[in-house]
Order: sequence, then C-alpha cells, then structure tokens
Amino acid sequence: MKNGVKIISFGDFLLEDKFVHSYEYKKFIKLFNEYDIVTFNLETTVSDLAGKKQDKSFNFKTGLKNLCTLKSDVSAKLVCNIANNHIMDYGEECLNDTIKNLKENSILYTGYSKNLKIKEGITFIDVNNKRLAFIGAFNGFNVTLDKSGLTPINDSIYDKVKYAKKNADYVVVHLHWGEELSLSQTPKQVKIAHKLVDFGADIILGHHPHVIQANEIYKNSLIIYSMGNFQLRADEHDKNTRYANMFEIEIYNQDINYNVIPIYIDDNIPTILNENDKEKYGRYKYIEKYNKYYLKKNSWMLFYCNASRKFFKDSLNSWDIRKRKGEKNLKYKKVRWFISKHTLIMSFFFLISILFNIKEKEYEIE
Repeated sequence: MKNGVKIISFGDFLLEDKFVHSYEYKKFIKLFNEYDIVTFNLETTVSDLAGKKQDKSFNFKTGLKNLCTLKSDVSAKLVCNIANNHIMDYGEECLNDTIKNLKENSILYTGYSKNLKIKEGITFIDVNNKRLAFIGAFNGFNVTLDKSGLTPINDSIYDKVKYAKKNADYVVVHLHWGEELSLSQTPKQVKIAHKLVDFGADIILGHHPHVIQANEIYKNSLIIYSMGNFQLRADEHDKNTRYANMFEIEIYNQDINYNVIPIYIDDNIPTILNENDKEKYGRYKYIEKYNKYYLKKNSWMLFYCNASRKFFKDSLNSWDIRKRKGEKNLKYKKVRWFISKHTLIMSFFFLISILFNIKEKEYEIE
C-alpha cells in the first residue's frame, strides 16, 4: 500500500504446538502475509529454560521453535506486546530469555524497558515512508511492575504517548487491562482511552478480558477496548471466551479505516467465523449488541452488577484449580483475596444485583 500502512491485530496469543501444527495456522499465515505489520499480545513466555514457576492458576510457556517457525513463515513485520500478567509466569530468568529470543528472531516487542523512562519502551517502525510508534502497558495483575520493567498504565503513559507522537506519524498503544470475562469496559477505561487519544494515540488495542468488548472511533482514532482471545484456551465455563475479533486496519494520510474479522475458538484453535453457521454467528452478534449497549450506557452500576457475577464464578473456578495444583499457603491467600478492595467492591455490587435483579436483559438492547 503506497504511502499507507496495512496492519492486522489480534489479542492473546499462546503460540502453542497444537496451533502451529494445525491447518488453521497455515490459513492465518497466508492472511498475515497480506499486511505490512502483524501485531498482537504475547500472552506467554517463550523459553526453553525451566525458570521459576509462579503460584497462580495458569502458567504459560511455549518453546523457542514455535517462535522461530512464526518468524520464518511471516513476511510482515511482527510486533508483540509483552506488558501482561503472563510474561512473568516463570520468573525473571524466563522473561529475560523471552526478550533475548524475540531480539534474535527480529520480532519487535513493546511494553518493557529496564528503567521505565518516558523515552524507553517505545518501538519505532518505518513502513512505506511512514513511522509508527508502538507502546505497550498493563494494569499490573500479579506482577510487581517497578521490579519487572513492564510498563504500567499510570499517568506516565500519557507523556510516553506525547513523546512518541512527536517522533512518529502514528502511535499504536497496546493496553492489557479490564475485568476478565466482562463484556463491558469500565467508565475509567473510556476516560483513559480518550485521554490517550488527546495526547496523540491513533490506535488503541485492548486485551486481557478474554472476551470481546466494544470498539469506537473517537476524534478520528480507533479505540478497541478488548479484542478477546486469539489462540488461547477458552474458558469451559464461559462460552463468550470462544469468540474474538481480529482487526484489519489501514492507515492512509490521516484516515484510519478498519474491518472486523470474527473469530471462533474451538479446542484452542482459532478459525474465521462463518456467517452461515447461524448458531455461532448468532451468538457473536448477540455479544456485539451487548458491547454497543454497554459503551452507550457507560455506567459503573451496570458494569459492576454484571461483572460481579462473572467475577465470583471465575474466582471459584480459579481457586479450585490452584487447590488441585497443590499450591502452598492457599488459605492465607484466600483470606487476602477476600478482604481485598476489589473483592469487597464486587461483593457489594453482587448483592445489589441480586436484590434488585439487575442483570443482562436482551430486551434492553436496541
């Protein structure tokens, strides 16, 4: 695309053996090679080292050979976000090894810098006479950010975007944020996203909730609150995690055009959703309607009342997994979780939602 840039983006990517050796992988590779840039959230460490496995429900690690395969198969520039809650699943040793492996395979990454200075942790790419800046950041779930070197979502992110905009034509921001399994972003996320655009962000790519959330155009910039999963194990307790979005994005002059590619995930393998599959596509459109409804309402009450139900269901499942894994000091950790600010807020709104029967109602959606 002369004087323009074609990007394809998607959410959480584990790069597992099963997918790399699948027929669907070959189909996606063919698609990726139609673009200038392929960008995604790398939801795993990439290392052949043992590392120090962290105490948590899910620990993700893939082998170096899968990264090498991806690099050799894709002709487009690969850019991944590593500021997320799984890049430290096997400790600092595997984080550093992941970064080394990305560098050695010429795969660009963002979301990390040793000292978290404003000018660092930004990846600049030149494509078709245009310069793009990629920034990654996340909320800090299960990771001590000041020790890890991962970029946090705080007030410094605005200055980072402002600096990037002065040195690039376009700024793309990956944000690992939001409430897991919630179809709604929070009013705070909307506020942050809009402020990032005001400081110079052209595209915001959200991930972490494992489900699709709304997207919008704000001041000619594209904001995607959550793309959902891509190649990641769908939650057997929540069928919404089987649905995701890929975004085809074309930047030409100051115009940003995009197209959404619906994805369905079956047994950890993503496929492009066929509109002729009425049951699955019908569910996808149902999710899409809720996304638009929640964005339009932009209500803390509606968010918490609906998210709290998912929160406790997901939390109980998570604690059960950790118990079966034989995690130490689990009773103490449960107490800390139960008295945490987030859990107490969720408990309050869960009771409100039960008392006043506030829940998702299809007839409310227009």
